Amino acid sequence: MSIRIKGIILFTVITLSIIVVCISLTTKPTLAENTTSEAVKTQYILSEFNGKLAIFQTNNNIPLEVLDVRIDSLPERDIEKIKNGITANTLNEIFALAEDYE
Repeated sequence: MSIRIKGIILFTVITLSIIVVCISLTTKPTLAENTTSEAVKTQYILSEFNGKLAIFQTNNNIPLEVLDVRIDSLPERDIEKIKNGITANTLNEIFALAEDYE
């Protein structure tokens, strides 16, 4: 094999190795990213949607469920709380809160 062919093969192997390392570094989360994503847990919000009580996931404008409770039928202090959004950490907690308004 000529020196030129060996050089081309060596260059190709090194280039491919660098590409594989770069791809693996960009696709795997670092320890800091992994810790951050675990710290940001999904929360649920009891709020208003088209005049009714609704349950949302954090950062989602589409409700998980719209309840058959019109918020204008609730006391004014509750309406204000609902418009601001009442949060909970689990679905069980948010459904328990919603039951208080049914």
